[in-house]
Amino acid sequence: MRKYAIIVAGGEGKRMNHPVPKQFHVLAGKPVLYYSIDAFLRSYSDMQVILVLPESKVSAGQEIIDA
Repeated sequence: MRKYAIIVAGGEGKRMNHPVPKQFHVLAGKPVLYYSIDAFLRSYSDMQVILVLPESKVSAGQEIIDA
């Protein structure tokens, strides 16, 4: 059976009134989004993660995945 995690990280941080969306804020040296991705990938060796981001943040999301 295939396992998928869909992480919807499409916020833009408008309510925080900050130019950096919450999912990209650094916590303990890594973006908050990293911890969500990492938790799913460590849960199962065959986990597939689908990351949903605004188009303008795709490259930033790719950097987190590649790290």
